[in-house]
Amino acid sequence: GDGRIIAHSNPQSVRSDKPWVLPDDDGFYASLDGQPVLLSRAFVHLGEQTLQVVAELPRREAQSTGGLSHAIILAALLISLAASGVASYVFVRTIITPIESLAETAAVLAAGNLEERSPIKRNDEIGVLALSLNKMAGRISAQINNLEEQVAERTHALQKATESLQAIFENSQQSFLLVNRDLEIQAFNRTEAEWAQAVFGR
Repeated sequence: GDGRIIAHSNPQSVRSDKPWVLPDDDGFYASLDGQPVLLSRAFVHLGEQTLQVVAELPRREAQSTGGLSHAIILAALLISLAASGVASYVFVRTIITPIESLAETAAVLAAGNLEERSPIKRNDEIGVLALSLNKMAGRISAQINNLEEQVAERTHALQKATESLQAIFENSQQSFLLVNRDLEIQAFNRTEAEWAQAVFGR
């Protein structure tokens, strides 16, 4: 309590009767031999006696330790930033790349190639979207093929009906003359032509 040193690594300090007035707070101060040190203290109670235990660390060593701590913290921060950047990139690519693939497939389908399919096979929402897009393209393609078959069948039937009608028109013993609303001749059959030849000479 009176500043007298009762234990020290340097015996001369213990023998000295000169009191040591400790600073109020921990920090950088001059040691007993005048060297700059980082000084810290703690109170120890022994019965009614209160002692102060003082720890000293040379300033250079303390600062190098602090600098090392700062370097470690900075390195850890940089590593965590790099790791989070890589993780973010991987996470973004796992979402953006499939969406870009879906957009390309949709563009090809919109251009008319209904045989295009998305190659994405995943169990998440993007995979469900890709599967739905593929199913939709398949149904549209099947419907178009069905319509084309129906049109081809009806075109063929219409062509046959037209050919039959044309054969009846051409080979009928009745005289047929087709005129429009302006009474302009559009077509006539062989019987009409023979009749006109016989009547008009042309």
